[in-house]
Amino acid sequence: MAAVVALMLVPAASQAACYSSTPSSQAIIDSPFDGEAGLAPEMAGVGINVGAACGVSFDPVITNRPFDLIDGDGVGIYVDTDGNPATGSPTFNGADRVILTAGLTGPDLPPALGVWNGVTFAFPPAPFVPRVGEAGGAASMDQLGIAAPGNIGVRAVAIWSGIGTYGDFAPEPLLAPFTMPVSFSTQPPPAPVAVPVAAPAPAPLAAPQAGVLGAKKSAACRVPAVRGMTAAKARARLRAAGCRYTVRAVASKVREGRVVSTSKGAGSRTSSTIVVKVSRGRHAARVRAASVADPAALYARVNDRLTAAQEAAAR
Repeated sequence: MAAVVALMLVPAASQAACYSSTPSSQAIIDSPFDGEAGLAPEMAGVGINVGAACGVSFDPVITNRPFDLIDGDGVGIYVDTDGNPATGSPTFNGADRVILTAGLTGPDLPPALGVWNGVTFAFPPAPFVPRVGEAGGAASMDQLGIAAPGNIGVRAVAIWSGIGTYGDFAPEPLLAPFTMPVSFSTQPPPAPVAVPVAAPAPAPLAAPQAGVLGAKKSAACRVPAVRGMTAAKARARLRAAGCRYTVRAVASKVREGRVVSTSKGAGSRTSSTIVVKVSRGRHAARVRAASVADPAALYARVNDRLTAAQEAAAR
């Protein structure tokens, strides 16, 4: 079954490969205040970009997740790639592909590309595609199965599942999907003609620039000991020491909300930004370990939740 799904991610023999495409950009605009109960990932919109080399990217703008998605989050970009609602998911207006991002404690896995198989969206064992922004992804025209120039339909759903499931939708469930034209060529470019070029004369050595070696560096701070502290207390101590820092949630057996480690040890001097790793607890560590071991199962579960949220909101 895995081999069959993997084959679904590449263009069929009858589908001509895309060689070049017409660059274009559009955006789905969504209210930044309509996420259910303020708990769902709040989408302010979704940027869609077609590049010149047959790539298509989708970038949902999430306003209430300052670092990355959290455990229980899921964001799906459902794409009708052939303009035929009868060939794809009935829940998502004929979507044939989905690019899905799942929130985890600590760094999220890369987004996944799922293919409609007539019943659900199937994910191969290694379904990853390049990440775009915080919760988006990119794929080629061929991966998306866009066989001819025309309109694609796009619908985005973001959820958080905890005590209940809370969603945000762009466009809203009862509205038609956002449509965007794509134009590309399946004709390979002509072979370039080789033109002999004379070897350039060697360039004279450049004189050394004054002041480069003596450029002033940013002030260094002495890293305080913050391991085991709460995140709030650690941030206060780092600010007092004049250190630049960023906080990253990680899966750990350390008590939830406590500092696990810092990228620079206590007592060292640095002018770099210090990464402060904060624990999300034992349960999150187990969830992350299982998800990393079987990402296809993780994406299938999140897709089921996104589908249920879309169907409930459309009733």
